[in-house]
Amino acid sequence: MGKKERAAVSLQFRFNSIFFRTFLLVLLVCGLLIGSFLLYVVASENRNLKSSTEESLRNLLRTDSIATEMTLTNLQQMMNQTIWEKEFTSAMVTPNRDSYTRTSAIITRLHQIAQDYAYIHKAFLYIPTNETVYSSDQSYLPVEETSYELFRDTEYLKRIDGTKLTQTNDSLFVKNASGKVYLCQHLYPDYIRSIGMLIFEIDPSRVKANSDAERYTIYDRDGSRIFAQEEAALEDISQWMSAVNGQAEGTVAAADNESYYYYRSSLTGWVYLLPERTGSRVISGQKILWLVTGAVLLGLFFAFLASSRISRPVRKLVDEVAGKNPGMMDAKNEMEYLTRVYRTQDEQNRELQQTLETVTPLALEHLFSRVLSGHAPSSEEIAATLESLGNPFPEQARYMVIRMELTDAAGGRLSAPDYQICAMNLQKNLPAALPEDSWIIPVYREEGILALVLVVPPAQSEAQTQQTVGVICRTAGEDIPKPYHMTYGCGNIYDRPCDAQYSYRDAGRSLARRKFYAQEAADPGPDEQPVRNSYFELCRDLIRTLQSGGLREAQLRNDRILSGILAAEDAAGETEKYLITLLQVAGIMQAADIRDLEAERSVFCAGLAQKSGREIREFCSGFLEKLEQRYSRKASQHIERIQEYLQENYSDSSLSLDMAAEQAGISSSYLSRLFRQSLNVSFVDYLNGLRVAAAQELLVSSDRKVKDIAYMTGFNSTQSFFRIFKKFTGMSPGDYRQRSGGER
Repeated sequence: MGKKERAAVSLQFRFNSIFFRTFLLVLLVCGLLIGSFLLYVVASENRNLKSSTEESLRNLLRTDSIATEMTLTNLQQMMNQTIWEKEFTSAMVTPNRDSYTRTSAIITRLHQIAQDYAYIHKAFLYIPTNETVYSSDQSYLPVEETSYELFRDTEYLKRIDGTKLTQTNDSLFVKNASGKVYLCQHLYPDYIRSIGMLIFEIDPSRVKANSDAERYTIYDRDGSRIFAQEEAALEDISQWMSAVNGQAEGTVAAADNESYYYYRSSLTGWVYLLPERTGSRVISGQKILWLVTGAVLLGLFFAFLASSRISRPVRKLVDEVAGKNPGMMDAKNEMEYLTRVYRTQDEQNRELQQTLETVTPLALEHLFSRVLSGHAPSSEEIAATLESLGNPFPEQARYMVIRMELTDAAGGRLSAPDYQICAMNLQKNLPAALPEDSWIIPVYREEGILALVLVVPPAQSEAQTQQTVGVICRTAGEDIPKPYHMTYGCGNIYDRPCDAQYSYRDAGRSLARRKFYAQEAADPGPDEQPVRNSYFELCRDLIRTLQSGGLREAQLRNDRILSGILAAEDAAGETEKYLITLLQVAGIMQAADIRDLEAERSVFCAGLAQKSGREIREFCSGFLEKLEQRYSRKASQHIERIQEYLQENYSDSSLSLDMAAEQAGISSSYLSRLFRQSLNVSFVDYLNGLRVAAAQELLVSSDRKVKDIAYMTGFNSTQSFFRIFKKFTGMSPGDYRQRSGGER
């Protein structure tokens, strides 16, 4: 291996050190966790297994008791049905009148039963009257000639005592004889003596449904064994049965220290006894070995997986930046490499941040300069500009403007150099007077006028904002050198950056009022304190509804607004604020001559506390009607002016809605709405109608080419001229000239 290959291997090893360290750490953690887990398992498994084993064995006894007794109940029903069949009853009632047909039918039926039921070895019909036995092995013999040990003691069979399925006399009897279990169903004419019985020799292990059935024993109420291969290791079963007579289930200890679970059936009273499995409660050494081996393999797997996952982002980041920083590959490991890269990037970020901090005030000043000038950009453009600057303002911030006028000792405006000196002092000292999360952006308007845009945090109350404004104004007054003088006015608080233009207008009116009354105190008077104009958006929507021609809808909207205002505690004060805002917005939205409306509002507000809700609504309704009349008159004037302008300039192909709106001094959207409302036609269709009419006159009265006429009437192309002309006249320009008799 050459020097270059060894260096590559060394680099690969160094830059995978985080993987190996993480692997060992995770492996250690996994080892501790798995070891603790194994100790806990070994300590608690026996306890858990014992309780679960006891419960499972008792459930086994409950389940098998139901299964066993249901099987016996079904056998009893089948035996009852069989013993009452015609051949069987006739054989028992009249045994001496035997016939071949009856004997054959009985033997065949018994043989069929033994074949159909796996747990029935043999089936017999025993008739005590003549001591004869019908057998399922197809024999019919006297009792003394049979080879079955069952019939050696016929008196034992005839007795109606012993284990029964239920306590009724016609119940199924379970009898044990010669180590075998027999089911006997007697036919009792008088419930005293039996004239015949049906007997089944059964296999108890097949009757008991569970795989562990051979292990448990069933005892009758008196302690006699019913089903079992051998007796349980209990010293005195009868005494034990008496001791647990009142208990449904539990555990009992035997003589050889072996424990038994027992369950007493609520239907038959039989007791089911099962030995406890002591060996299943111990975890074997082999099981522990397998558990430890699996745990080690699992720990290795998780250690490898975790270390790979943890180191993957670091390795990916190293791969991404390695090509850009090849000179740092002499680092000892990934972390040292990334630390070096981070420090380099951090230095670059600090330089970028310093540049951004320098640019941000200029960008914000430019943005709000456009807003305060009345040519506010769209909300989307403002949001994009703020986002490009890193969103310097908090969400849901509010905006207000303080307008300051700087003058010399004689009251004249400052020269440009003096103005710049005062402005620089303010810009330097004002941020220190602001509370946390507040911003102030100085915007230089015309000479001697400075606008301060104050960004108010959303959590700041109105009183706190007023206090902040007072601090700003005092600080600004102290920073203005003598003999210069400052007069200021405060605008109201608005919710959007684009609405700062309205706050600037509020501040202008406040400043004019101060100058008029010569109120030059350092703090604003009580009437000059900025407040949040909560009715501004409502009034703007109301005026827009009015402008769209919906006086009725505007009045309904106004009634809904007033209903909420009149329900307030200070209804008079809130109503006056609402009317002031409505008047202000009406002026902003280009209402014509609102001075008389303002005078009416002043007179009305003078006695507002004595006005009823009906009078307030009537005043607002009349207010809106007068505004609507002024808007209509103003709209008519706008339309007439625009019609004259279009008549004079329709031949200009660059003529547009924006140009016409600028000529009238209104917005393009408002002009478009005026055309729809007043002329019932769009601006474009009206302009095209003028151009088509002029083209019609030229087609008839002149011999100019169609192309020249299209150009003379303001169309951009011949294709658009043909399309629009046909839309208005229903024919092409050539056809129109031909039908009108004009020159070609």
